[in-house]
Amino acid sequence: MKFRIATNAACHARSIGLLMMVAIAAATSPAQAATTPLAGNWAGDNFSLRVIRGGAMVQGKCVNGKITSPILVDGKGHFVASGYFNPVTSGFRVSDVSPRDQPAKFIGQVNGDKLELKLQADGISGPTSFKLQQGKTIKFADCGRDTRYRLN
Repeated sequence: MKFRIATNAACHARSIGLLMMVAIAAATSPAQAATTPLAGNWAGDNFSLRVIRGGAMVQGKCVNGKITSPILVDGKGHFVASGYFNPVTSGFRVSDVSPRDQPAKFIGQVNGDKLELKLQADGISGPTSFKLQQGKTIKFADCGRDTRYRLN
């Protein structure tokens, strides 16, 4: 049995070749997109989003819900997050009815202090796209209760 002993020059050449292949592979493979967590309060269009630890609370005139995972915005300002929403029955407060969690997907596009948020879920009626602004808050009247009409 014969063994061949490699010279230092041959070892160095192979090592350099291997390092070059690794460098080329790393340069041509898609890098994982950098993400930034969404933060703060966002409101407008009769809808609000309040970022909390681990997700966000969402509220509209006749709907509320929760995003159940951190909202990570990619380098292009886009995010997709999962959660649920609860339609609110007209004339009842949210606390008066048992929640009917409906799975939902929240798709967002952030541009500076503006956020376009789309809500996707089965069985939702009404607006599903909202234009929000960072730093704003909004208060909602009870769903179906118009404050212009009162009984004396």
